[in-house]
Amino acid sequence: MIRIILISLCVINFGASACIAQTNGPQTIANWGEGVQDVQMAITMTNSVVEPGSEIPLLTVIKNSSTNVITVQEIDMPGDFYVALTGSAGERYDLIQLPIIVRSVSFRPINPGEQEVRTLPVTFGKNIKPGDYTLQATRWFWVESRAYQFKLVSNSLKVRIK
Repeated sequence: MIRIILISLCVINFGASACIAQTNGPQTIANWGEGVQDVQMAITMTNSVVEPGSEIPLLTVIKNSSTNVITVQEIDMPGDFYVALTGSAGERYDLIQLPIIVRSVSFRPINPGEQEVRTLPVTFGKNIKPGDYTLQATRWFWVESRAYQFKLVSNSLKVRIK
């Protein structure tokens, strides 16, 4: 309700174009990664132009459209995700990797029809050369009490490194 009032005041005081141009949150998710066992993952960021050495939050959403409870593993956040940046010439930068040493592990269910939403801090290293890249996240999940494991890959985001 407060957000609607603020948007209304913004439109009245500044005009619609000034309000629409502001990006205070992540983009709307319209593109999902390929489904696996009726589960999908999507990622989005607040901006697609990044300075080397900067940290930007990456919003991840896992959608369980299946009739099964799925389970995701959580280890030393955000280490249960793998996030990579790939250039047009095939150069690859691992922005978040699965950790070698794990201090704590827990498993959490995602019920049918539910979504898991998390924000991960992603640091774009100073060693990344300027250019156009594709950002993608990977995560594993289990069906049937961790009897079967599946790899889930997100949609691709276009990112420009300045």
